[in-house]
Amino acid sequence: MAKELILIRHGHRDVANGRLQDNDLTEKGIAQAEAFSQTVGDALGKKRLRIVSSPKLRCLSTVAPIGSRLQQAPEILSQLDEQQGDETDEGFFRRIQTFTEDWKQSPEDIWVACSHGDWIPVFLDFLVGQEHHLRKGAWCHLSQNPDEILGFGPKETY
Repeated sequence: MAKELILIRHGHRDVANGRLQDNDLTEKGIAQAEAFSQTVGDALGKKRLRIVSSPKLRCLSTVAPIGSRLQQAPEILSQLDEQQGDETDEGFFRRIQTFTEDWKQSPEDIWVACSHGDWIPVFLDFLVGQEHHLRKGAWCHLSQNPDEILGFGPKETY
Protein backbone atom coordinates (compact mmCIF):
# COMPACT_ATOMS: atom_id res chain seq x y z
CA MET A 1 0.00 0.00 0.00
CA ALA A 2 1.33 3.40 -0.96
CA LYS A 3 1.67 5.97 1.76
CA GLU A 4 -0.62 8.97 1.61
CA LEU A 5 -0.26 12.55 2.71
CA ILE A 6 -3.00 15.08 3.29
CA LEU A 7 -1.26 18.43 3.23
CA ILE A 8 -3.14 21.50 4.44
CA ARG A 9 -2.13 25.12 4.41
CA HIS A 10 -2.91 26.78 7.72
CA GLY A 11 -6.21 28.59 8.00
CA HIS A 12 -6.74 32.34 7.76
CA ARG A 13 -4.61 33.95 10.46
CA ASP A 14 -5.10 36.94 12.68
CA VAL A 15 -2.68 39.70 11.70
CA ALA A 16 -4.12 42.41 13.96
CA ASN A 17 -0.83 42.54 15.91
CA GLY A 18 1.35 42.31 12.80
CA ARG A 19 2.50 39.61 10.42
CA LEU A 20 5.75 38.99 12.28
CA GLN A 21 3.94 37.57 15.28
CA ASP A 22 3.21 33.87 15.80
CA ASN A 23 -0.48 34.59 15.27
CA ASP A 24 -3.43 32.32 15.85
CA LEU A 25 -6.41 31.90 13.53
CA THR A 26 -9.26 34.31 12.88
CA GLU A 27 -12.86 33.13 13.11
CA LYS A 28 -12.65 32.40 9.39
CA GLY A 29 -9.52 30.30 9.99
CA ILE A 30 -11.22 28.39 12.80
CA ALA A 31 -14.14 27.65 10.48
CA GLN A 32 -11.69 26.45 7.80
CA ALA A 33 -10.01 24.11 10.30
CA GLU A 34 -13.39 22.73 11.41
CA ALA A 35 -14.49 22.21 7.79
CA PHE A 36 -11.25 20.34 7.05
CA SER A 37 -11.77 18.12 10.08
CA GLN A 38 -15.34 17.30 9.08
CA THR A 39 -14.45 16.66 5.44
CA VAL A 40 -11.35 14.57 5.97
CA GLY A 41 -11.80 13.15 9.47
CA ASP A 42 -14.45 10.56 8.73
CA ALA A 43 -12.68 9.34 5.59
CA LEU A 44 -9.57 8.43 7.55
CA GLY A 45 -11.38 5.75 9.52
CA LYS A 46 -9.07 3.45 11.41
CA LYS A 47 -5.99 3.92 9.24
CA ARG A 48 -2.66 4.18 11.00
CA LEU A 49 -1.99 7.87 10.82
CA ARG A 50 0.20 10.62 12.12
CA ILE A 51 -0.80 14.27 12.46
CA VAL A 52 2.14 16.67 12.09
CA SER A 53 2.40 20.44 12.07
CA SER A 54 4.73 23.36 11.70
CA PRO A 55 5.51 24.80 15.14
CA LYS A 56 3.58 28.00 14.32
CA LEU A 57 0.39 28.52 16.34
CA ARG A 58 -1.74 29.04 13.23
CA CYS A 59 -0.73 25.58 11.95
CA LEU A 60 -1.26 23.86 15.28
CA SER A 61 -4.71 25.48 15.54
CA THR A 62 -5.53 24.33 12.00
CA VAL A 63 -4.94 20.65 12.80
CA ALA A 64 -6.33 20.79 16.35
CA PRO A 65 -9.92 19.92 15.30
CA ILE A 66 -8.88 16.86 13.31
CA GLY A 67 -6.57 15.81 16.14
CA SER A 68 -9.49 16.09 18.54
CA ARG A 69 -11.82 14.21 16.20
CA LEU A 70 -9.30 11.38 15.77
CA GLN A 71 -8.14 11.54 19.39
CA GLN A 72 -4.54 12.20 18.46
CA ALA A 73 -2.41 15.16 19.47
CA PRO A 74 -0.59 16.84 16.57
CA GLU A 75 3.17 16.40 16.58
CA ILE A 76 5.34 19.46 15.96
CA LEU A 77 7.86 19.07 13.13
CA SER A 78 10.24 21.97 12.55
CA GLN A 79 10.75 20.60 9.01
CA LEU A 80 7.29 22.02 8.18
CA ASP A 81 8.07 25.56 9.32
CA GLU A 82 8.19 28.42 6.86
CA GLN A 83 11.58 29.56 5.56
CA GLN A 84 13.44 31.52 8.21
CA GLY A 85 14.98 34.93 7.44
CA ASP A 86 18.54 33.66 7.89
CA GLU A 87 17.93 30.31 6.19
CA THR A 88 19.38 29.75 2.73
CA ASP A 89 17.23 28.35 -0.06
CA GLU A 90 19.42 25.23 0.05
CA GLY A 91 18.82 24.78 3.78
CA PHE A 92 15.09 25.25 3.29
CA PHE A 93 15.06 22.68 0.50
CA ARG A 94 17.04 20.19 2.63
CA ARG A 95 14.34 20.45 5.31
CA ILE A 96 11.72 19.62 2.69
CA GLN A 97 13.78 16.65 1.47
CA THR A 98 14.15 15.39 5.04
CA PHE A 99 10.41 15.68 5.64
CA THR A 100 9.73 13.74 2.43
CA GLU A 101 12.06 10.90 3.39
CA ASP A 102 10.64 10.73 6.93
CA TRP A 103 7.10 10.51 5.53
CA LYS A 104 7.97 7.84 2.97
CA GLN A 105 9.82 5.70 5.52
CA SER A 106 7.31 5.99 8.35
CA PRO A 107 5.21 3.04 9.51
CA GLU A 108 1.96 5.03 9.32
CA ASP A 109 -0.33 4.62 6.29
CA ILE A 110 -1.22 8.28 6.12
CA TRP A 111 0.05 11.59 7.41
CA VAL A 112 -1.94 14.77 7.89
CA ALA A 113 0.49 17.70 7.74
CA CYS A 114 0.01 21.45 8.12
CA SER A 115 2.46 23.97 6.70
CA HIS A 116 2.79 27.36 5.03
CA GLY A 117 2.34 29.18 1.74
CA ASP A 118 6.07 29.25 1.00
CA TRP A 119 6.74 25.62 1.99
CA ILE A 120 3.92 23.88 0.14
CA PRO A 121 4.76 24.94 -3.46
CA VAL A 122 8.42 23.95 -3.04
CA PHE A 123 7.43 20.58 -1.56
CA LEU A 124 4.90 19.86 -4.31
CA ASP A 125 7.38 20.83 -7.02
CA PHE A 126 9.94 18.47 -5.44
CA LEU A 127 7.48 15.61 -5.04
CA VAL A 128 5.37 15.78 -8.22
CA GLY A 129 7.20 18.24 -10.44
CA GLN A 130 4.45 20.86 -10.28
CA GLU A 131 4.38 23.95 -8.11
CA HIS A 132 0.88 24.32 -6.65
CA HIS A 133 -0.11 27.23 -4.40
CA LEU A 134 -2.82 26.40 -1.89
CA ARG A 135 -5.06 29.09 -0.45
CA LYS A 136 -5.27 29.36 3.31
CA GLY A 137 -7.31 26.46 4.66
CA ALA A 138 -7.08 24.47 1.39
CA TRP A 139 -5.51 21.04 1.18
CA CYS A 140 -4.32 18.37 -1.21
CA HIS A 141 -4.28 14.59 -0.94
CA LEU A 142 -1.12 12.93 -2.26
CA SER A 143 0.20 9.45 -2.76
CA GLN A 144 3.79 8.37 -2.27
CA ASN A 145 3.75 7.29 -5.91
CA PRO A 146 5.49 9.97 -7.97
CA ASP A 147 3.28 12.28 -10.01
CA GLU A 148 0.11 11.29 -8.21
CA ILE A 149 -2.11 13.90 -6.63
CA LEU A 150 -5.30 12.20 -5.46
CA GLY A 151 -7.31 15.35 -4.95
CA PHE A 152 -7.57 18.89 -3.71
CA GLY A 153 -9.66 20.50 -1.00
CA PRO A 154 -11.79 23.59 -1.57
CA LYS A 155 -10.44 26.49 -3.62
CA GLU A 156 -7.16 24.69 -3.99
CA THR A 157 -4.99 26.94 -6.14
CA TYR A 158 -4.50 30.61 -6.92
